[in-house]
Amino acid sequence: GSGAKILNLEFQNVDFPIFASQKGAVIADVTVEGCTIHNAIQGITMWHADNWEVRDNIITDLEAINGGGIGILVGSYSGDDAYENTIEGNVITGTVYGDQDDNGGYNASGILLCADYRGANTGGQVEGNLVSRNRIALVSDSPDVVPVFAVELQDTRGNTRRLSVVENQVTENDMNDTYDQLLMSPGRLDNPTNEVQ
Repeated sequence: GSGAKILNLEFQNVDFPIFASQKGAVIADVTVEGCTIHNAIQGITMWHADNWEVRDNIITDLEAINGGGIGILVGSYSGDDAYENTIEGNVITGTVYGDQDDNGGYNASGILLCADYRGANTGGQVEGNLVSRNRIALVSDSPDVVPVFAVELQDTRGNTRRLSVVENQVTENDMNDTYDQLLMSPGRLDNPTNEVQ
């Protein structure tokens, strides 16, 4: 819950090692620092997070099983905001391993900022987040089924009039060893809506 400090822990083969999701409530002022995560579906998952500090964590290898394959997710799916979180100095490397029966139709991501309006979800603002000085070097073992992007910003409604992923800053990240470095979906999420350098 709010105010938690998750420091210097190691997780091996845990599907969702650090996972925050409370429908109808914002989880605020959490620190995740110095943790090591290996072989997760989603390493650090922050739905409806406010003022989190996620720094200097190491995430290696990810699993994609008809979803997932995500190092760090910041998002909203039930109308509550994901606001002013800092994702800084993390290292996300290795391979995204796809399940042999995976149906595809989605991307794996080192870091994903997402307003999720799929199905019955009601999305929400993903705003004012900082993604800075992270190193992301990921490959997919099945890129034709599950492609990998270093950083992805996504409003699942596509080209809607009013976007929900706004005023985020993505700067000074080392994405050189990931083939597809940045995806904005829809493309209108690019400057000046979000600052990406």
